[in-house]
Amino acid sequence: MNKYKSNLILTLISIFPFVLSLILFNSLISNPHTKISGNNGIELNKVEFLIVIAILSIVGYMLSGSLSKSIFFPKMNPIFLRFSVNIAFALLLILLIVSNLK
Repeated sequence: MNKYKSNLILTLISIFPFVLSLILFNSLISNPHTKISGNNGIELNKVEFLIVIAILSIVGYMLSGSLSKSIFFPKMNPIFLRFSVNIAFALLLILLIVSNLK
C-alpha cells in the first residue's frame, strides 16, 4: 500500500466518529458528558460536544503519526502501528458518542 492510500484510509478512519456524531446529532442527550461511563464528566451542549469530537479526531490522527515514528516500538511495522492506534482512538470516540445517546 502506498503512502497516499494509507493516509487516505487513516483520514477516513479519523473522520468517521465526527461524521457519526453529525448523523446522530438529534439522538444525543441534551447535555452530553465527556466521560464514557457514569455522569461525572464535563457537561457540554451538543455543539460543544461536536467540537470536542472533531478536535479529538484530529488529535488521534496526529498521535497515530507520531507514535508510528516513536523509538518505543522499533520492531513493529510503522504502518500497522499507525492503523492500530488510529482505529483504537476512533473506537474510543465512537464509544463516547454511543454512551451519550438517548
